[in-house]
Amino acid sequence: MLPRVSLEISGTTMLALLQHLAFRRYDAEPCEAADEAIRAWIAARHAAPVELPPIHGYRWKTLFLPAGTRLRIQSPLQTCHAEVIGDEIICESRAVSPNQFVTACAGAPRNAWSEICLLLPGEKFWKLAGVRRNEILRAGKLAAAAASSAAEAIAASARPPVVPKRPEPARERRVGEERREPRDVVGEDYEDH
Repeated sequence: MLPRVSLEISGTTMLALLQHLAFRRYDAEPCEAADEAIRAWIAARHAAPVELPPIHGYRWKTLFLPAGTRLRIQSPLQTCHAEVIGDEIICESRAVSPNQFVTACAGAPRNAWSEICLLLPGEKFWKLAGVRRNEILRAGKLAAAAASSAAEAIAASARPPVVPKRPEPARERRVGEERREPRDVVGEDYEDH
């Protein structure tokens, strides 16, 4: 068996460990809990990384269309359909961009964001591409605002508390010292009584 050695840790970490042990009512000594935590950390570092399957889809500026997304354009004359297969939008067996899809269906270039409706895999309702893009932009702004307010709250909690100044004690008058009365506003007559 190897002898025990000491390891320096910050006071903050030690305090957090002791509070955690007390809160969880864990019966182990702090050195045993720290040893267990370090072993778990090492095991997690040596674990095989999780391989995620590649995600296929089409990136349309700020919008990602996963594979299986269906695209539709409706005009008074016809309705055109396309689908995201792999990493491409396929319309009539050829790869197209959103602009090319609109031009092929409408006969002239138009704003693809306001012409294409999308049906993502697993969804039941079609949604205009521009509406979906605006929802994503709005969600990004909300997330940024939430992160900013959280950062402000953390910064505010890190600031030392403001301690109000104590008022100075009243000066004691000495025996024989007269109390001075304030004079009236300049311009008015002041009579000494």
